[in-house]
Amino acid sequence: MTVLFDAKTFTYSENMPIDAFDNDFEGDFPASGQYEFTHNKYKIGVGYKGLELAYFQRHDYYFRTINDTFNLIYMDQNDWDLPFDEVFDIFLHVQKVETSGITLGYWLNPIPEVELYIGGSYFESDDVLYGQIEGRIWQTPSRPYGDLIVDYLYTEEVLLDRPLTPPASGYGYSFDIDLRWEIYPALALGILIEDMAGRIHWKHAPHTYAQMVSDRNRIDENGLPYKVPTLQGQHDFQNVAQALPLHRRIHLSYRYGKITLTGEQEVYDKVYFNRLLLGYQILKGFKIEAGYDLKSKAKSLAFWTPYVALLFATDDFDLKRSKNIRLELQARYAF
Repeated sequence: MTVLFDAKTFTYSENMPIDAFDNDFEGDFPASGQYEFTHNKYKIGVGYKGLELAYFQRHDYYFRTINDTFNLIYMDQNDWDLPFDEVFDIFLHVQKVETSGITLGYWLNPIPEVELYIGGSYFESDDVLYGQIEGRIWQTPSRPYGDLIVDYLYTEEVLLDRPLTPPASGYGYSFDIDLRWEIYPALALGILIEDMAGRIHWKHAPHTYAQMVSDRNRIDENGLPYKVPTLQGQHDFQNVAQALPLHRRIHLSYRYGKITLTGEQEVYDKVYFNRLLLGYQILKGFKIEAGYDLKSKAKSLAFWTPYVALLFATDDFDLKRSKNIRLELQARYAF
């Protein structure tokens, strides 16, 4: 019998330091970028003869945007006046994942050189934020103008002040694969894929679709002018399947004596991280490994022992300037 505990957090921002999000976007003007996310998962469980059963909690936020949108948010938060006659393109896709559930998995050895883990998870949630806003905004000397479309599910409406409604109920599932293959005695391949076909099925989720326009004048097919409403749309409830961001990690390691050189690629949805890792075997079962992330410029340090593994990575050890923080802890005890 084995008792296991895993905890991991991975936060990344392309536009500005992570600390700025908690301080009303204080700091320098944003850099170019499209992605901000935080992925956090904690689980505790037991294993017996290759079978593992674990309870987990997960909390993710994921944003995909464009430079104009992020710059506009920054200027609004810092009370900057918008420049005249400059059009800001708006696109923001947001996804929240807040779930708890169970995972059942099994380790097997199809051949002596291969270890394979196959797991399935079932989870539930009642907190939803999923959708997007797109369009454009511009400022003239007289007033601001905009054309925007909002389409999202939520627990609490934050854009159009809809009264509180009964929360949605959601359930979901996902599948994981972890492959470890010793190709040669000194060469090893690892492939981890999490949240394959992952979905949260929302029932009766509060939903808003709205179109906001500043220029109300239109011409119909007969050449006759007419006006459209400044704001039109609807509040309703929908049943929706929310696709989870796919997480993948692949690494190839070469061992020479006590030294191990590894190339690794980790992917969260559409964000790719390529890393180089250098490890050293101190004693049997005890290993230390340092790494460098080519995308985020994060430096990492990891330790492995027979019972505990710990990894910490950041691009800047002054955490107020950091745009990438990873922390992973694993503990195993067999009896």
